Amino acid sequence: MVLLLAGTASAGGNVRVVNAGDGLLIMGDAGDNAVYVHSDPVTDALVVKPLDESTTIAGHSAPVVIRGVIGPIRAVLHGGSDVLVIEDTAFLDSLHIVSGTGDDRVDLEHVHVSGALHIE
Repeated sequence: MVLLLAGTASAGGNVRVVNAGDGLLIMGDAGDNAVYVHSDPVTDALVVKPLDESTTIAGHSAPVVIRGVIGPIRAVLHGGSDVLVIEDTAFLDSLHIVSGTGDDRVDLEHVHVSGALHIE
């Protein structure tokens, strides 16, 4: 597990999820976001969902399921006190997390990255 800048988000933002070629971009906003990312072992897809009731993913409270992600993953949290939890996931390429301003927390548990891992 990797813990970065321990803090507690009070939540309240919208997170965009964008296919970037064969990769994925997860982009927060200026609000406090709490996001959970994991692999679905049945469909082999990535699932991105809110960790609390005030964070939305692409404007909705429901999880977003993304299939066919084999390229790099980039998470840019931006402002606010954000929480990003990634677990039980294997990335075939790189994982780059930019925490941004605010009191952010990044948790990685049971995560395998075949390429480079950057957390800033």
